[in-house]
Amino acid sequence: MKYMCLVVINFFSNVLDTCLVFYFIIVVLNKKDLNIKKTILYMTGLILFNTITNTGLGLVNFLGFLIIVTASTIVYSYLLKESFVGVIMYTNAATVLIGVTDIISVITISIVFNVLPSTLMEANIYRILGIMLAKTMLYLIIKYPLKKIKLPRFVDFKLRNSISIILLFNVLIIYMTFTIYLQLKNKTLLVYLYVIGLGLGTIIFSWIMYKMTKESIQRSHQEIIWRLKEEEFYKKNFYIKNMKDILQTIRCQRHELNNYLSTLYGLVYLESYNEVKEYISKINDRISIMNSIIETNNPVITAILSLQKNKAFNEGIEMELDLGELPEELPFDPLDLSIIIGNLLNNAVEACVSLGKDQVRKIQFYMGIEKEKLRIHVKNSKSNLRKLDAKELLGRFTTKEDKENHGFGLRNVDIIVNQYDGTLDLEDLGDEFKVDITLPMNRELNYDVSAIT
Repeated sequence: MKYMCLVVINFFSNVLDTCLVFYFIIVVLNKKDLNIKKTILYMTGLILFNTITNTGLGLVNFLGFLIIVTASTIVYSYLLKESFVGVIMYTNAATVLIGVTDIISVITISIVFNVLPSTLMEANIYRILGIMLAKTMLYLIIKYPLKKIKLPRFVDFKLRNSISIILLFNVLIIYMTFTIYLQLKNKTLLVYLYVIGLGLGTIIFSWIMYKMTKESIQRSHQEIIWRLKEEEFYKKNFYIKNMKDILQTIRCQRHELNNYLSTLYGLVYLESYNEVKEYISKINDRISIMNSIIETNNPVITAILSLQKNKAFNEGIEMELDLGELPEELPFDPLDLSIIIGNLLNNAVEACVSLGKDQVRKIQFYMGIEKEKLRIHVKNSKSNLRKLDAKELLGRFTTKEDKENHGFGLRNVDIIVNQYDGTLDLEDLGDEFKVDITLPMNRELNYDVSAIT
């Protein structure tokens, strides 16, 4: 009978603990839309599992504590659709609060009713009162002070690990304090002061660490903002450079047109009509190659490819374009696409220009949708005198003066590809260089870079 009462009390305590920790995480992560039926089902199973673990291994058992925390975090992360690593930090924080309120409750009940702390481990009214007092305090802390504290939704991975270690340290201190206190047989004032001092010390230590980590988080966020601003600055510069290239192309074409007209005027003036026909035919062939229509449904892609094709033509480079059927709207920032395509083709042109006039100068470009992914493939001629390494290319920035190095802008391409959870493969084939990029299409349209903050 006594054992059954103990199991019932354990079950009651686990119901409150499990629900309050879940409530704590919901408040911190500001979660609102939950599947009620699924939540009730999984929470019931978790409560039963925690009760069995407590009953089987004992209430004050560290192994049982680790099993319960791990299992609870797995269930919470599944219900809230968050990563395990993201939720474990908040589970530990809630566990620290549970430990602090339990210690305060046990001390209060021991003093008020003049009973030994070990009495609260048994199945009696004092234990029920202690549970009710501790859980009421925890609920009020979550309900009022916690909601006013603006905790960060996203935390840097390294900082999250640091916070988790600090919280785990606090959990260990509270666990040892609680265990020692419950085993005490004498209720002297010195013992109470010792336990209270240890508890207060833990709280003060936690608060200091919270303030320090909060400052670190703010610094981390500032670094993210600066990186975003730097990326924005790079994108604007790239856009301005492309506009300058387009203007330069227009100027060159206008200059060539003036030369054509001057030559034609001279031939007509000399009445060399056969030469006029032959000259017009050559001009027509040249213009038709330069202005061959690149058909895509996307204006950004059309513009950047047209620019790069004209650049390659002027350098005497053969460029093959193979474009699949592309939708008018792609789930990628247009400027990001222009940076990827522009950098890849700029590198390809630079590599071909560095070759001698008698060597093969060729660029192959493919872009299309394959298996719900946007694939971009570039292969170009290059010198076989130097073997290019992918890690070297992506590991550092280079300059245009370093034309042998294929890495100009590839780091920026890699950053953008990673932002979209894509893949970037580089391969040196000796006298050719190949780049393969895939970007998943199953993502929402989001052209606002500042939204990342």
